[in-house]
Amino acid sequence: MHAPQTGKYDQDWHERVRLRNGQHVTLRLLLPEDREMYLTGFAKLSAEARYHRFFEPKDHLTPAEVHYLVDLDQVHHFAIVATHGHDPAEGVGLARCVEIPGTPTVAEPAVTVLDQWQGLGIGRLLMRRLVEAARARGVERFHVDILAGNSPMMSLLDEVGVELLPARDSGVLTVDLPLPDALPVDSTEGHRRRSALERLLRLAAKGIVRVLPRATGGLR
Repeated sequence: MHAPQTGKYDQDWHERVRLRNGQHVTLRLLLPEDREMYLTGFAKLSAEARYHRFFEPKDHLTPAEVHYLVDLDQVHHFAIVATHGHDPAEGVGLARCVEIPGTPTVAEPAVTVLDQWQGLGIGRLLMRRLVEAARARGVERFHVDILAGNSPMMSLLDEVGVELLPARDSGVLTVDLPLPDALPVDSTEGHRRRSALERLLRLAAKGIVRVLPRATGGLR
C-alpha cells in the first residue's frame, strides 16, 4: 500500500508568518486534539457569520458534527488552522479541503477567519497554503458554489472565463477552478486563474460567496 501523499503539509508542518500589522500566526494542520480550540472559535462567530458558514441558523454543533469537522484523515479531508502567535491554543482562522466522493482530483474548499482578525491577510494566506496542500494530495480542481444572484461575482466569472457547471439546485451555480501547479504563476493566463481563485476564496472567507462542500451538507 502506498503512503498517502501530503508533501510538506503533514502533521509535522508548522509555519510562523508575520502579518501586516506586525503580529504573528502559526499555520499547521488541524488535529483531533484541537477539538476545544475549534469549539471556542465556533463560539466566537456571530450568528450572522455562522449562518454564512452553514447556511442555516446554528448555535451549537452536535457531537457527530464536531467529529466530522475535527477528526480528519488529513488526505481526503484536511484543514489548515492559523493560531495566535503568542497563544497556540487560540485559533484565528481555518481553511478546509474536502474531496468530492468518487472524484479524487476534485475537492471543495472553505475558508473562515474570525471577525477581529479580518483584513490582515490571513484569509489569503490560508487559501494559498490550502491550494499548495491540495495539490500535494493530488487535487487538480476546486469546485466552488456561487449564488446566482451575486452580480459582482458573476461579472468576475465572466471576466476570467472560468467554467460554470450545471446548477445543483435553484439559484446556485458551481464554478470549476483548475489549481495552478505552483504559486506564484508568472504567465498572464495563470495569473488570471490564480487571481480568480484568490478573489473567490477571499470573498468566501468574508461569507460573501457561498462555498458549501456537497459531501458535508454545508458543514465547514
